[in-house]
Amino acid sequence: MKTASILAGVFTSLGGCADEPRPESSYHACIEGPQPTLTVGHGDQSFMEIHDSDTQVELIHGPQGGFHSNIALRAQHVDPNSSYRLELHGTVGERSLEYTVPWVGFDCVEDNSTLESTGSFLIWDAEPEALHGQVVSFMATLIDPHRLGTDGSVNGLRLVSDTTAYTIWDPSLE
Repeated sequence: MKTASILAGVFTSLGGCADEPRPESSYHACIEGPQPTLTVGHGDQSFMEIHDSDTQVELIHGPQGGFHSNIALRAQHVDPNSSYRLELHGTVGERSLEYTVPWVGFDCVEDNSTLESTGSFLIWDAEPEALHGQVVSFMATLIDPHRLGTDGSVNGLRLVSDTTAYTIWDPSLE
């Protein structure tokens, strides 16, 4: 029980960062607006652009025996103090190989007037040999779970989507 209390305290203290006052100059990039945008990239620690389908994105061998790609997002005009659902869907050819819905939050990046989120997992349901060198068609959709969908559903409001393509690269197969 003592361990659970300590962990709860750590998570509570870490969660307070979003409520700290922001410098006046950061509000332009960090406020919700009427026309949200989303750009899909890759990266665990920082946002890296996916220029075209020739961009190689590393296939990560996870500690539990699975395989994933690290996805990063760049957005504008979404609320940085809110959490969003993220639908990630990728296909190789006509075959759908994965689908995940992690929760994401965004941090303000004043240098480029955007919000960024890194390290989301695009989990693959295939072996590395079947993925290495393949071009992935990929779509990410940002969903606000605090709003009703346009059809009145409680699944949330789909705010914005972005599609891209990249090449899966597994360095262990080189």
